[in-house]
Amino acid sequence: MSNLATSFSTKRVLSKSASLKARISGYLEASIQGIPCLIEVDTCNVVKGNSRADNPNDYYGYADIEFTVYDRKGYRAVWLEKKMTDEDREAIEEKILKANTSNGFDD
Repeated sequence: MSNLATSFSTKRVLSKSASLKARISGYLEASIQGIPCLIEVDTCNVVKGNSRADNPNDYYGYADIEFTVYDRKGYRAVWLEKKMTDEDREAIEEKILKANTSNGFDD
């Protein structure tokens, strides 16, 4: 007699609000012009400086960061991206870099 292993897969369907909350939980909180928002990091490539490099970017290092702005409910906020100043962008990028290094991704 052989033992047959049976596997059952259950598909869990989340409500719209539950799936939205699950998606939002991975975002960074920030503000643009004092308006609270959520930031999704699309890419964050950090290049460390190299003393043998022949150009300033490679010598000092740089970070290539792309992100998407959402409102507090998790909906895309293009209108808020348009209000972003250079200071807002720098603050958000610093927050992304800080989160990136605290998660151990600064290799």
